[in-house]
Amino acid sequence: MLKTHTPGLSVAIVRKGQTLLARGHGLADIATGRPVTADTAFHVASVSKTVTGTAMMMLFQDAKPYDASGNAPVALPPVGYPDWPSGLLRTSARDFARFLAVYTIRGTLDGRVYLAISAVTTSPRIPAAIPACRP
Repeated sequence: MLKTHTPGLSVAIVRKGQTLLARGHGLADIATGRPVTADTAFHVASVSKTVTGTAMMMLFQDAKPYDASGNAPVALPPVGYPDWPSGLLRTSARDFARFLAVYTIRGTLDGRVYLAISAVTTSPRIPAAIPACRP
C-alpha cells in the first residue's frame, strides 16, 4: 500500500462458498479518517475485464459449451445488480473476446504491465478458437 500510495483495501478469501477471511486495511476516506472494513464498497472499474476474461478462458479450457453471443447476466447467477437503462453494460462474450484479442502485452515499467492496442492480434488462436468470434 505504501509503494502504490493506496489508502485502503479489503481482502476476502472464499473457499467452496465459505468465507474464511474478510478484512479491511487502511482508510476508506482520507479526509475523515474512516477506516476500510470488510463491508466497504469499492469501484470495480476494469477489474471486471480480468474476471470475465479468466472465466471465458476457463470455459474454453474445460471445453464447456456456452453461448458466447448471449449477455453475461444470462450465463451467470444473479448477484443483485441494479436495473440498468436499456443497452447499458450489455456486452456479450463475443464482444468482449474481440475487445480482448486486440490487446498485447508491451512489457513492464516499474513492475506494472502495460498493454497496447494492436491492429492485428499476436495470438489469433484465441479468438479463432471461440466459435462466436470467427468471421
